[in-house]
Amino acid sequence: MTTDVPDDSAGAIGARREFHAGKRKWSWVFVIAMVFVALGVWMIVAENTIFGWIATGFFAAVALVAGLQLVGAGSRLVLERDRFELTNFGRRTPERWDEVANFAVYRVSGQEFVGYDRARDVETHQGAMNRAISGRSASLPDSFGLEPEALAALMNAYREAAVAHSWAETDRAVDRVREQLKNEIAERDGTARLIDLTAKDGSEALPEDWPLWPTFLVIEPGKPPDGEPPPDVYLCVDVLDPGSRWVPLADKRAQAFGDLRAAELRIIDPVMGEMQRIEAP
Repeated sequence: MTTDVPDDSAGAIGARREFHAGKRKWSWVFVIAMVFVALGVWMIVAENTIFGWIATGFFAAVALVAGLQLVGAGSRLVLERDRFELTNFGRRTPERWDEVANFAVYRVSGQEFVGYDRARDVETHQGAMNRAISGRSASLPDSFGLEPEALAALMNAYREAAVAHSWAETDRAVDRVREQLKNEIAERDGTARLIDLTAKDGSEALPEDWPLWPTFLVIEPGKPPDGEPPPDVYLCVDVLDPGSRWVPLADKRAQAFGDLRAAELRIIDPVMGEMQRIEAP
């Protein structure tokens, strides 16, 4: 196994790289499994014991898995600038770099694996269970021919470069959304006020312990509809960034519609070019 990590100065970090399951590891697994298969067959022929059948079936399955890994049909890891993708026996799982973090090595039953945290696992039961075992909410299925420490360092390097790019994309999106909101306010009666929470003049609009969102608030004290007082916040806008992606949607809804009494929540993904509109319940 190798411990080499690409040199960022050479432009390697961010370039597409593909890794397959480590052949040395799975070769040993295949050989050992076949030895136990042979022992199980011998027990069946010699004594026809149930243990022989169980051992033969189990280790034959292990040998099959190892064989698939050796021929490249098992686990695969592809690293790209904005994401990585895991393929495990045909199942593909793409992960965005700005929605994962904290790659580190953990040990279970004498084996080392690389674990990491995912934004979508925040406050989920499965994520909590995984963290109790490994300290992380997810893990890579293999070390892909690298030492686990080297693989964790490589993943962290790719993530660091990608997050810097994601912040730049967010900054450009914030500029665009700011102008769009100004135009939207102007097209209405013009009484609404835009609070830019990315600027210094918006820093005191929310409590100090507020999470890393929202990005903008639109305050519109209009006429009460149907005799009811309107919400102070007409619109709450979250332009996703590597920080706000980790705030659970349930918390965003509770704060937008509960604490801020907003009429609408907009969540904008600057990388995917998508916008989600959520109206007050």
